[in-house]
Amino acid sequence: MGDCLVLMEHLPSASVDLIYVDPPFATGRQQDGTARAVGTLSYSDVWEGGLDSYLPWLRVRLAQMHRLLKRTGSLFLHLDWRAVHHAKVICDELFGESNFRNEIIWHYGSGGRAKRFFHRKHDVILWYSRTGSWRFFPDAVSVPRNRCPGCGVERDQWNHLKRHTDTDGRVYRTIRSAGKIYRYYDDAPTVPADVWMDVSHLQQKDPERLGYPTQKPEALLRRIIAATTEPGDRVADFFCGSGTTLAVAQELGRRFLGCDASPAAVALTAERLATPGDLFAETSRDFSVEHVGVLRMENSLFRKASAFHAAIRRWLGAQPGPPRQRTIHGLVDGPSGPTPLWIPAPLSTDSLTPTQVERFVAAVARHTDASAALILAWAIPPEARAMALEVEARTGIALQLVGLRELPGAAGSQDTLIQCLPPPEVDPLRVERLGPATYRFTAPNPRSRCPDSGLIDLHWRADTSDRVDEPIEIAVEAGGPDWIHCFAPLPAGTPVRVRCQLTDTRGATRTVSTDLVIE
Repeated sequence: MGDCLVLMEHLPSASVDLIYVDPPFATGRQQDGTARAVGTLSYSDVWEGGLDSYLPWLRVRLAQMHRLLKRTGSLFLHLDWRAVHHAKVICDELFGESNFRNEIIWHYGSGGRAKRFFHRKHDVILWYSRTGSWRFFPDAVSVPRNRCPGCGVERDQWNHLKRHTDTDGRVYRTIRSAGKIYRYYDDAPTVPADVWMDVSHLQQKDPERLGYPTQKPEALLRRIIAATTEPGDRVADFFCGSGTTLAVAQELGRRFLGCDASPAAVALTAERLATPGDLFAETSRDFSVEHVGVLRMENSLFRKASAFHAAIRRWLGAQPGPPRQRTIHGLVDGPSGPTPLWIPAPLSTDSLTPTQVERFVAAVARHTDASAALILAWAIPPEARAMALEVEARTGIALQLVGLRELPGAAGSQDTLIQCLPPPEVDPLRVERLGPATYRFTAPNPRSRCPDSGLIDLHWRADTSDRVDEPIEIAVEAGGPDWIHCFAPLPAGTPVRVRCQLTDTRGATRTVSTDLVIE
């Protein structure tokens, strides 16, 4: 369990035959569900900054998937209308346009009905191969030619084709074209087209349904896995959710690897793979569950706040707070010196309160000269976030609110697993004018704050800052700590805001910005 980026970075290159991923769709919603085995199932698909933060997050993970695929391997990326066109551009760049194989349209009939536009009733699955030597097994997924592609029912009428029966009693159809007669047998196998209407979306009372909010049907994964792999091949799903990919891979005799950042999803997948039943009757149920990117803390450390705080400080590499005060629990390295740290009590049911925010900032102002501070909390309600913005405006002390999350461990374990994703750090952006409308931007000393993590991506963007409601995008480019850009199309005197988004191997992100006026 953990961020798939951490897992992928530790896997060898060219080691996987097939990767199917059904990542968050950038819906801007919280996805919720319930399963009997694990209770509440949910994950956040809300992205601060919208696609500007979602796409860099997706890109770095797709780059790792490209590295992991064997020369004959394939990637199937499952998205919908919100981001798939952006994702295709990213995949064209990473895999090469020549390695694009299919845009599969999975049409389904369930869900709401639109009243102001045509119903949106399909997802898109992009298929890319690692090289031009991909594998495809048409016989494994072929269907009789006379089966309706929309419903699977046998068709007796083929438009204008004439029906015949040969001496063996087999039905076939004929058509004359350019002086030649073409014959098509009803029972001859044919590969499905790239519009899949014969795979039904899971209905509310479907026996396959487990309660996971975005669970996909096994038939969908069975077709993908059977078409591109053989028994014994390695299949990976780095957003495994309810475990459909892994369950089908297990059924078909493939080796499998799955990952999900949701502890509830991992628990559901483990329960699904381990439960005896027809699906698993002829297969081995041997598998293991591992946790990455988390702190394993002895349960005894939860009995006293001082021991709990000390363990968190060691994990983050922080020093104790200023002497003779109890509100600042530690000091961590920051861009402008030590950053005060607040750590909650060792009770995962506690929520951060506006009073705690106000008292902490008051202590920071009284005991330090810091211009930024970091608050860790089990839960951060809207009123606490509002107070953080208020005291930041009043004092000038920038607050970062970071959630702690207790993860379920093995039954009977003496340890508790904790996840924490503090955002990366970077010194203030530097701007150097190289000539008329041409500048070099530098992100000095970028670094990750997550334990055992490192920085993997910097993404630069520039907008005209005088159009807040409708910003004009000037450029979106990936780059290193330095970025040179020419704003020649803009007239002198135009205000520009430059943003740099940092992403580390734990998936934590941070965006910093600087303003300038074009000269």
